[in-house]
Amino acid sequence: MLETPAKYLKEKSDLFEWYLTASATLEDIGRSDAYKRTQETLSQAGQVTSAAFTSMGSAIRSRFGEMR
Repeated sequence: MLETPAKYLKEKSDLFEWYLTASATLEDIGRSDAYKRTQETLSQAGQVTSAAFTSMGSAIRSRFGEMR
């Protein structure tokens, strides 16, 4: 079924308007203080977790070395 050009353009226009609104909303979220604080907190948590796994790996490696 072929759509009329006007109907097609209207649907495309509505989709484009939705896209612009969604993009603006995501940009607003990215600039919000809450997002920035959450991002910093998660980054710090990731660094601490990484350090913990590194430490655990070193301890396991050391224990295996003692078992030889």
